[in-house]
Amino acid sequence: MNKLIKTLFLGIFLLGISVSAQAENKLSLSFAENCKTREGCEYFKEEGNTLVRENVLSKGERVVVDVVISNTNNQEINSVASWIKYDPAKLNALEINDESSTFDLAAPDGNKINKKEGLVQIGRAKIGGTAKDQEIPVVSVIFEVITDQKTETNLEFHNYQQSELGNTGVFAISGSLTENLLTEAPKTLKLSLNGENTNNNQGNNQNNNTGNNNDNNGDVVVNDNTNLEDPFSTILERPTNLRLKSGNKKADLVWDFNEKASGYFVYYSTQSGVYLFRKDVGKTNNTSINNLENNKKYYFAITAYDDRRNETDYSDEVFAIIGQTGSESHPIYTEYTTTGDELVNPNTGKTSDTGAKEAILIALLLTSGALLIRQSFKLTK
Repeated sequence: MNKLIKTLFLGIFLLGISVSAQAENKLSLSFAENCKTREGCEYFKEEGNTLVRENVLSKGERVVVDVVISNTNNQEINSVASWIKYDPAKLNALEINDESSTFDLAAPDGNKINKKEGLVQIGRAKIGGTAKDQEIPVVSVIFEVITDQKTETNLEFHNYQQSELGNTGVFAISGSLTENLLTEAPKTLKLSLNGENTNNNQGNNQNNNTGNNNDNNGDVVVNDNTNLEDPFSTILERPTNLRLKSGNKKADLVWDFNEKASGYFVYYSTQSGVYLFRKDVGKTNNTSINNLENNKKYYFAITAYDDRRNETDYSDEVFAIIGQTGSESHPIYTEYTTTGDELVNPNTGKTSDTGAKEAILIALLLTSGALLIRQSFKLTK
C-alpha cells in the first residue's frame, strides 16, 4: 500500500512538472520594445496579468510599441491577427510599421487605424511557408500622447477568442482546418502619462545631445517630431476598385491603374481570405484567370509591387460564381471602357495561360469568418 501511495505521489509530481514545463513553453502574443535590434525584443515588466512600461510619457512624446510572438517550441505559424484597443482621448495612433515583420503581407482588411473607435487593426500572413522562429516580430505601432493630464492608459488586445473568428490570434493551417495556437488572452500594457517621475536618464541624454549639437551646428531643435519624414511616403498604395466579370471557366478582372507600380499579382482560390494561387500579370490594369471550375465561387484580391518586388497590402476582396453572370460581388461596368477609363495593355490578360500556379498557402487570420468580421467592423483611417 505504501509503495502504491508513493507511486501515485511520484506520478502527480511528474505530471505537475510536465504541465509547468508546457505552460512555460506555450506560444504567446505580447507587447514589447525595440524588436529591430539584433539582441531581440525588450519586454515590459510584468505585474500580475498586466505589463507595465516603467518610464513615464509626457504630452507630445511618441512611443513605439512592438507586437511580438513568443514561440518557444518553434511551432509553424501561417498568420496572425492582433487588433489593439486604445483610448483616443489620451493617445493618437500615428503609424503601423511592418518593416521588421516576419510576415510578408497584410490581410485584405489588415493594417488599418480607426481613430474614432480607438482600434489598430493588424492582420499579417506568411507567403510560401510558415514562420517558426522562437521570437517573431509582427508589427510596430507608433503612438503619441495627446493629453496633458496625469493619468494612466492601457493598450489591450481586442476580441480574443480561442476559435479563428476572433480579432486576436495566432493561426496555423492544416489542410482545410485552421487552428488558433494562442490558448490564452494576451496581457494588457499599462502606460503612465504626464507623471512627475519621468526618465531622468532620457532627459540628461537629451540635454547632452542638445549641447553637443549646439557646439557643432549652432541652433538646433532637438526632439522636434513635428517635421518627421513619413517613413511610408514612398510605399505604393494598395490597389483600388477591383471588379470582375464571370465567364465560362474564367473570370475577367479590372482595377484602377497606378503608374508608379511595376506590376500586379492576382491572388485567388475558392476560400475567402485563403489564396492558394498567384498570377503575376505585369504592369497592366486587367487580366483573365482561366481554367477555373464552373458553378464554384472564387475569391480574388490583388497587390501591386515596385521594382524591388515589394508588395502592397491586398486590395478589397471580390468574388463570383464562375459561369454565372450576375453573381459578381463587384461587377465590371460597361461604362468602364467607354468613359475614358481605358484598359492598359488590354491584351495582357487575354491569354489562355494562367501563369505559374504557385501553391502559396496563406492562412489569413480571418479565414472562414472574414466576411462576418469585415461587416461588423468597418474601419476607416
